[in-house]
Amino acid sequence: MKLKKPLRLNVKRADSYLAIKNRLKTAEVRLLRGCIKSIKKDDMIYLAHGGDKVTIYVDKLKKFGSIEEMLENNLVKTASGGSRKKLDVKFYEQFYRADEIERHEVVVIFFRLG
Repeated sequence: MKLKKPLRLNVKRADSYLAIKNRLKTAEVRLLRGCIKSIKKDDMIYLAHGGDKVTIYVDKLKKFGSIEEMLENNLVKTASGGSRKKLDVKFYEQFYRADEIERHEVVVIFFRLG
């Protein structure tokens, strides 16, 4: 049996990466496209920022039709690490173009650190 190579996802914001590393943030939001579509429960993933990386294991995936729908979910709010920044569609436009946000579903990857 051939094992697949762990996926590597980059975390663009230093504060988000630090919250993950300090176990304050236990979920990562991504558009459901490309390699994200292949993620499954118990997958090992490297989350990286700059030259640093942490290993996570996927506990659960929760799919939403839109970012607005995802932001209404209390479980997602809790897993975001008690973020002080206002999370709305505008916040996610720093990572994705508006047309991408409109076109794709959203997945929240709930995880534990390895």
